[in-house]
Amino acid sequence: MQNHKFGRRCIAVLTTFVALGFGFRASAQTSDNGGISGRVSDDSSGRSLEGAIVTVIGSTASDATDANGRFYLPEVAAGSQTLQVEYVGLDEWRGSVTVRRAETVEVNVRLASEVLSMEAFTVSEKARGQALAVNQQKTAAGIVNVVSEETFGNMIGGNIGYALQRLPGLTVNESEDGTPNGVNIRGLESKYNSFQIDGNRMPTSGTGRNFSTSQMTADGISNIEVIKAATPDRDGDAIGGIINVKTRSAFQREGRVASVTASGVYYDKNDSWGHNVGLSFSDLYNAFGGEDNFGLSLNLSSYKTSRDYDNLDKDYAFIDPASRPDLNLAEPLYFHTNGTPQTNFRDTESLGVNLAFDLRLSESATLYFKPFWSDRETTAEKARNRFYTVSNTRYIAEMDYNTGRGEPDRLTDIRFQNEKNHDDGDLYGFSFGGIYEMDTITMNFDAFYSTNEDSRDRDTSFTVRSSGYQLDYDQTDRTAPIYTIRNGVDPMDVNNISRGDMGLETNDVEEEVYSFKADWEKSFVGEDLSGSLKFGAKYRSNEKTRDKQERNFRTDSAADGFPYASVMRASNYAPMGVTMYLEPDIDALEALFASQPNLFSLDEEGAVLDSVVDDFTAKETITAAYAMGTLTKGRHQMIAGLRYEHNTFESDTYAFNETDALNPTVVHGKKDFDVWLPGIHFRHELRKNLILRESYNRSYSRPDMDALVQGIEIDEDGNAEGGNPDLTETTSDNFDVQLEYYTERAGLYSVGLFYKDMKGFYYERTTNFSEFDASGYPIIDPLGPYEFSTVDNALGATNYGIELIARQQLYFLPSVLDGFYLSLSATFTESDGKYPGRLDEELPTYGFSDRIYYAALEYVRGKFRGQLSYRYRSDYLEGLDGNETLDDWFGANESLDWESSYRFSDKLNVFLNVSNLTDEPQMSYQGYLRTDNPEDFTTYSWRATIGATYTF
Repeated sequence: MQNHKFGRRCIAVLTTFVALGFGFRASAQTSDNGGISGRVSDDSSGRSLEGAIVTVIGSTASDATDANGRFYLPEVAAGSQTLQVEYVGLDEWRGSVTVRRAETVEVNVRLASEVLSMEAFTVSEKARGQALAVNQQKTAAGIVNVVSEETFGNMIGGNIGYALQRLPGLTVNESEDGTPNGVNIRGLESKYNSFQIDGNRMPTSGTGRNFSTSQMTADGISNIEVIKAATPDRDGDAIGGIINVKTRSAFQREGRVASVTASGVYYDKNDSWGHNVGLSFSDLYNAFGGEDNFGLSLNLSSYKTSRDYDNLDKDYAFIDPASRPDLNLAEPLYFHTNGTPQTNFRDTESLGVNLAFDLRLSESATLYFKPFWSDRETTAEKARNRFYTVSNTRYIAEMDYNTGRGEPDRLTDIRFQNEKNHDDGDLYGFSFGGIYEMDTITMNFDAFYSTNEDSRDRDTSFTVRSSGYQLDYDQTDRTAPIYTIRNGVDPMDVNNISRGDMGLETNDVEEEVYSFKADWEKSFVGEDLSGSLKFGAKYRSNEKTRDKQERNFRTDSAADGFPYASVMRASNYAPMGVTMYLEPDIDALEALFASQPNLFSLDEEGAVLDSVVDDFTAKETITAAYAMGTLTKGRHQMIAGLRYEHNTFESDTYAFNETDALNPTVVHGKKDFDVWLPGIHFRHELRKNLILRESYNRSYSRPDMDALVQGIEIDEDGNAEGGNPDLTETTSDNFDVQLEYYTERAGLYSVGLFYKDMKGFYYERTTNFSEFDASGYPIIDPLGPYEFSTVDNALGATNYGIELIARQQLYFLPSVLDGFYLSLSATFTESDGKYPGRLDEELPTYGFSDRIYYAALEYVRGKFRGQLSYRYRSDYLEGLDGNETLDDWFGANESLDWESSYRFSDKLNVFLNVSNLTDEPQMSYQGYLRTDNPEDFTTYSWRATIGATYTF
């Protein structure tokens, strides 16, 4: 009830802001002083400059421009004042301004410099974008990395993960087809971070917390800020950090700007073409008697991309000489138990619409409305053969480091598999809000709504078991094993098929979010000190549902008359050089099922289990409030404050009992908790453009959704496994120190140190229980007769490291070489996770890479721009098992990419980009440092994008 009251109060505050605050049409200085407001822009392009520092000389009055280039200086003494504007990479501006009592004077400043000049083809737009990012980072309140839209690079399919993987301290996990998905910050998985758009956390259609960057078409983005040390006025539920995507505004440009981009995407893997098409438009209009006070920004995009890939999935058993003396092993070895070569076909089409409406009611009040929509559709097919070398390791006959075989009288299977599916996903929503400035008071509000839904309306799989094989393997080439049939059985003979299993699945997941927040800030300007007090509140609610329907059917053997010949076809594929023999024809299978359903036997109990145990409805709310103060004296600044967040969680899922399999019951979970999040941040300008920052803040992360809502399965012996709604939050104390130096030509050098001390992250464990509570969950009892396998809070972890950045145009070289621009970053880190049962080992957190490198060399000369970039990420932990010999690790990943463009005129620009030039594979392996045991090996190919942008 308290949460609902808090939410209604937030709505009442927001309504008051709209009805009263934004009804004012002019600022009202109430003292004998006056004010100065205005806009700072680039003289050559007219684009607004964010991060410019505007100061009244001889006073403490200072402000940094916002995304629209706007600034506001209250309480400026009446009379003639000297205004100074500084922006790294541009010439400093000074001008005389006459301030009148109780009035606000408007001053618009245009800055110029050769570094950001947009004149005919001398310097790339990327140089301007780099300067924009540098200045935003320089004036940020906390420790932040910024990337501007001009430096995003080639984002295949509009996936912003391609841009994020270039930033220091960030790594982007890839799906099996190479698509960037979750973003790790400082070694913490994406579920421990927050992905936001304009300050609002995005919903996800997965069952976890992590937002996949492939779910959003990232056009219409002006810049991205990665906040690694959040101030108290930002959400606290992000241990690693916050990725905040900031959308465009028409006020960031002058007048009408329109462009069309069209390109073809060639994929060498399957010799196919896709496309990228985009339209960008923005303009300013006169509204309600104002001049250029209404802005419209529109971005439309369409992408079609092939993600075909080949994969080899291998499983191993670790054989110790003491356990099998008969094998005469000199040392423990891995026996290759089964391998699955597969060829995957995956086509993705996506559409994106991003709009922004901005209305400046006066120099003091602005409103915005920003709707967005991304639609993604994926069609996929996965054909594979699974070769079983032994059915049980007891039946190993011979083995050495490279080869192995089973006992001749223990015959195994080859399983022919295929799967076709179709997914349709939609991400849509809007934000509505505004800002009002009156004297020394600033008020702003924001209302946000978004829904992320994914619907899998087709997922048909078929696995057939062909029996009677004696197989051996030779994996001298670890990524291209040779499987030999020793007893001469013909795998192409469908009469050897003993069984088939068909699965039909649909799956709908949806998360709906709405939030309201309001902030009030009072600034003061003194002779020696300046600062502000800021207060705010936020209410956020998200509801999530999942409805999965799955049915599994059994088909009899060929000897029993099932017509396998009509639904099987010869395979034409040999992924990794491994010959595949047969594969199911899914279209023919579905046609047979429709015409002769009597040939398929339904697993009724399994259908109930698979269709309900993972279904759930859940609702979470977060109510938050904070107080924060900023104090500036000379070149030193301190920000300190406290944030409070109250979390509630309720869910309904199902319990499935094998003793009453057809009658699942509902179980109800409920949980609430409070967190207090202090923070203090220092900023010292040791000298011009040399900045030292130190900060401490506490943050937290909520338990993963699927761990909270997983249904309960109870076996015939009374043992259970499932979710745990009593999981508590993970907290972290975060310490940061960073030294930054900004050069006059928009270069950046920085050194950052960080340390995170985390408590209570999550692991899987088995406990005892004796009975269930009224909600349907087991009551933990160490002496209970039954076992409960679930997720629980572990001890903790520490992550710490150093981040290095160097970005500089090499202007000091001879004239033919001074167009080179070098960008380097390196992150070196350590992690120590405390996992129950393995406390004596130093194990990292999942997704943690101890070395991350990025290097780019750009060259601009006349109309040409080219860039070669290299990215490296060391291996990381993917999954823990009983000991280090069985742990799963993801191998080191690297990529070499090329981007180039040639500007024929100020309107026409053509480009050619190539990703993964060296055709690097993706690999995971089993066993610590055992890269010779590839568990999953995937190959794609290089991809080229060639096209043009025409600006009207």
